[in-house]
Amino acid sequence: MIVKKRIESFSHTIRGIADFIRSGANAKIQLVAALAITLAGFLLGFGPYDWIAVGLCIGMVL
Repeated sequence: MIVKKRIESFSHTIRGIADFIRSGANAKIQLVAALAITLAGFLLGFGPYDWIAVGLCIGMVL
């Protein structure tokens, strides 16, 4: 029963993300920017605290 509820919860989450990407006017731009920052972080060798800051900033924007 618990597994079924978790699967259902994840399906709602995935549908919500897909809806955000489809209907959000700036969603695609924000996702591209988040991917670019993530790639830059890997290339520049961000440390653990840098990743925490980047994750928090991306989370607040999205």
